[in-house]
Amino acid sequence: MNRVELCYDAAFSDLKKLGINAPKDRISLSINQRAKRRLGCCKLNRSDIRQKYAIEISLVCSNLNDFELKNIVMHELIHTLPGCMNHGAKWKDISRRVNAAYGYNITTTADYSKIGLDGAVSEPIYNYKVTCESCGQSLYRIKRSKIVRNPGMYRCSKCGGFLRVERLDGKIYQQR
Repeated sequence: MNRVELCYDAAFSDLKKLGINAPKDRISLSINQRAKRRLGCCKLNRSDIRQKYAIEISLVCSNLNDFELKNIVMHELIHTLPGCMNHGAKWKDISRRVNAAYGYNITTTADYSKIGLDGAVSEPIYNYKVTCESCGQSLYRIKRSKIVRNPGMYRCSKCGGFLRVERLDGKIYQQR
Protein backbone atom coordinates (compact mmCIF):
# COMPACT_ATOMS: atom_id res chain seq x y z
CA MET A 1 0.00 0.00 0.00
CA ASN A 2 1.47 3.38 -1.02
CA ARG A 3 1.30 6.67 0.93
CA VAL A 4 -1.67 7.99 -1.03
CA GLU A 5 -3.67 4.84 -0.28
CA LEU A 6 -2.72 5.05 3.41
CA CYS A 7 -3.85 8.69 3.54
CA TYR A 8 -7.05 7.76 1.70
CA ASP A 9 -7.85 5.02 4.23
CA ALA A 10 -7.12 7.36 7.14
CA ALA A 11 -9.27 10.14 5.65
CA PHE A 12 -12.10 7.72 4.94
CA SER A 13 -11.91 6.49 8.53
CA ASP A 14 -12.00 10.07 9.86
CA LEU A 15 -15.16 10.80 7.86
CA LYS A 16 -16.78 7.61 9.16
CA LYS A 17 -16.02 8.61 12.79
CA LEU A 18 -17.97 11.82 12.16
CA GLY A 19 -20.92 9.80 10.87
CA ILE A 20 -20.25 10.81 7.27
CA ASN A 21 -20.33 7.86 4.90
CA ALA A 22 -18.42 8.26 1.66
CA PRO A 23 -19.26 5.67 -1.03
CA LYS A 24 -15.95 3.78 -0.73
CA ASP A 25 -17.12 0.92 -2.97
CA ARG A 26 -17.78 3.42 -5.78
CA ILE A 27 -14.48 5.34 -5.61
CA SER A 28 -11.34 4.56 -7.55
CA LEU A 29 -8.06 6.13 -6.48
CA SER A 30 -5.11 6.72 -8.79
CA ILE A 31 -1.93 8.75 -9.19
CA ASN A 32 -1.98 11.17 -12.13
CA GLN A 33 1.52 11.34 -13.60
CA ARG A 34 0.70 14.11 -16.08
CA ALA A 35 -1.02 16.75 -13.92
CA LYS A 36 1.37 19.62 -13.30
CA ARG A 37 -0.80 22.46 -11.97
CA ARG A 38 -3.50 20.70 -9.98
CA LEU A 39 -2.89 18.61 -6.92
CA GLY A 40 -5.96 16.44 -7.19
CA CYS A 41 -9.34 16.06 -8.81
CA CYS A 42 -12.53 14.13 -8.34
CA LYS A 43 -14.42 13.06 -11.45
CA LEU A 44 -18.00 11.84 -11.44
CA ASN A 45 -18.94 9.08 -13.88
CA ARG A 46 -22.69 9.00 -14.41
CA SER A 47 -22.66 6.38 -17.18
CA ASP A 48 -23.33 3.60 -14.67
CA ILE A 49 -26.63 3.19 -12.83
CA ARG A 50 -24.75 3.86 -9.59
CA GLN A 51 -22.63 7.00 -9.71
CA LYS A 52 -18.92 6.25 -9.54
CA TYR A 53 -16.09 8.60 -8.65
CA ALA A 54 -12.48 8.68 -9.76
CA ILE A 55 -10.09 10.50 -7.45
CA GLU A 56 -6.75 11.41 -8.98
CA ILE A 57 -3.85 12.71 -6.93
CA SER A 58 -0.98 14.37 -8.81
CA LEU A 59 2.44 12.76 -8.71
CA VAL A 60 3.88 16.10 -7.49
CA CYS A 61 2.09 15.41 -4.19
CA SER A 62 4.55 12.61 -3.46
CA ASN A 63 6.91 15.37 -2.24
CA LEU A 64 4.43 16.46 0.44
CA ASN A 65 4.45 15.42 4.07
CA ASP A 66 1.67 13.12 5.25
CA PHE A 67 -0.40 15.95 6.77
CA GLU A 68 -0.51 17.95 3.51
CA LEU A 69 -1.11 14.83 1.41
CA LYS A 70 -3.98 13.81 3.70
CA ASN A 71 -5.53 17.30 3.32
CA ILE A 72 -5.54 16.92 -0.46
CA VAL A 73 -6.96 13.40 -0.33
CA MET A 74 -9.68 14.48 2.13
CA HIS A 75 -10.52 17.49 -0.06
CA GLU A 76 -11.17 15.15 -3.00
CA LEU A 77 -12.95 12.56 -0.83
CA ILE A 78 -15.45 15.20 0.34
CA HIS A 79 -16.37 15.78 -3.32
CA THR A 80 -17.77 12.21 -3.40
CA LEU A 81 -20.43 13.08 -0.81
CA PRO A 82 -23.97 13.99 -1.98
CA GLY A 83 -24.20 17.65 -3.00
CA CYS A 84 -20.45 18.23 -2.72
CA MET A 85 -19.13 18.00 -6.29
CA ASN A 86 -18.52 21.75 -6.22
CA HIS A 87 -17.14 23.97 -3.47
CA GLY A 88 -20.62 25.06 -2.40
CA ALA A 89 -22.13 25.50 1.05
CA LYS A 90 -22.45 21.78 1.77
CA TRP A 91 -18.83 21.05 0.78
CA LYS A 92 -17.63 23.96 2.91
CA ASP A 93 -19.75 22.85 5.87
CA ILE A 94 -18.30 19.33 5.81
CA SER A 95 -14.78 20.72 5.36
CA ARG A 96 -15.24 22.93 8.41
CA ARG A 97 -16.51 19.97 10.46
CA VAL A 98 -13.55 17.81 9.44
CA ASN A 99 -11.07 20.64 10.08
CA ALA A 100 -12.52 21.27 13.55
CA ALA A 101 -12.66 17.61 14.54
CA TYR A 102 -9.25 16.45 13.30
CA GLY A 103 -7.08 19.51 12.71
CA TYR A 104 -7.09 19.27 8.93
CA ASN A 105 -6.55 22.40 6.86
CA ILE A 106 -8.91 21.71 3.97
CA THR A 107 -9.49 24.71 1.71
CA THR A 108 -11.00 25.19 -1.74
CA THR A 109 -7.58 25.93 -3.24
CA ALA A 110 -4.04 25.21 -2.13
CA ASP A 111 -1.29 27.76 -1.64
CA TYR A 112 1.65 25.96 -3.25
CA SER A 113 4.28 27.97 -1.39
CA LYS A 114 2.70 27.20 2.02
CA ILE A 115 2.76 23.46 1.42
CA GLY A 116 6.27 23.42 0.01
CA LEU A 117 5.51 22.92 -3.68
CA ASP A 118 6.34 26.37 -5.02
CA GLY A 119 9.13 25.02 -7.25
CA ALA A 120 7.61 21.63 -8.03
CA VAL A 121 4.48 22.87 -9.82
CA SER A 122 4.88 24.59 -13.16
CA GLU A 123 3.51 28.08 -13.61
CA PRO A 124 0.84 28.42 -16.30
CA ILE A 125 1.98 29.83 -19.61
CA TYR A 126 -0.69 32.23 -20.77
CA ASN A 127 -1.14 32.68 -24.48
CA TYR A 128 -3.86 35.35 -24.52
CA LYS A 129 -4.59 38.55 -22.66
CA VAL A 130 -8.17 39.87 -22.68
CA THR A 131 -8.36 43.57 -21.77
CA CYS A 132 -11.31 45.90 -21.28
CA GLU A 133 -10.96 48.92 -23.54
CA SER A 134 -12.75 51.13 -21.00
CA CYS A 135 -11.36 50.32 -17.57
CA GLY A 136 -8.21 48.37 -18.49
CA GLN A 137 -9.06 45.28 -16.39
CA SER A 138 -7.24 42.24 -17.79
CA LEU A 139 -7.62 38.50 -17.59
CA TYR A 140 -5.43 35.80 -19.05
CA ARG A 141 -6.18 32.59 -20.89
CA ILE A 142 -4.06 29.59 -21.76
CA LYS A 143 -6.43 28.14 -24.36
CA ARG A 144 -8.33 29.74 -27.21
CA SER A 145 -11.58 29.81 -25.23
CA LYS A 146 -14.91 31.31 -26.32
CA ILE A 147 -14.05 34.75 -24.99
CA VAL A 148 -10.76 34.67 -26.93
CA ARG A 149 -12.45 33.53 -30.16
CA ASN A 150 -15.45 35.89 -29.88
CA PRO A 151 -14.68 38.85 -27.61
CA GLY A 152 -17.50 40.86 -29.24
CA MET A 153 -20.03 38.55 -27.61
CA TYR A 154 -18.77 39.44 -24.13
CA ARG A 155 -18.42 42.58 -22.03
CA CYS A 156 -16.24 43.51 -19.09
CA SER A 157 -17.74 42.23 -15.83
CA LYS A 158 -16.52 45.34 -14.03
CA CYS A 159 -17.73 48.19 -16.29
CA GLY A 160 -19.49 46.63 -19.30
CA GLY A 161 -16.83 47.85 -21.74
CA PHE A 162 -15.72 46.19 -24.96
CA LEU A 163 -12.95 43.59 -24.81
CA ARG A 164 -9.77 43.34 -26.84
CA VAL A 165 -7.80 40.09 -27.18
CA GLU A 166 -4.06 40.07 -27.64
CA ARG A 167 -1.68 37.18 -28.20
CA LEU A 168 1.07 37.42 -25.65
CA ASP A 169 3.70 37.15 -28.36
CA GLY A 170 2.79 40.78 -29.03
CA LYS A 171 0.47 40.41 -32.05
CA ILE A 172 -3.09 41.65 -31.79
CA TYR A 173 -5.18 38.53 -32.23
CA GLN A 174 -8.72 39.83 -32.66
CA GLN A 175 -10.51 43.12 -32.20
CA ARG A 176 -14.19 43.42 -31.30
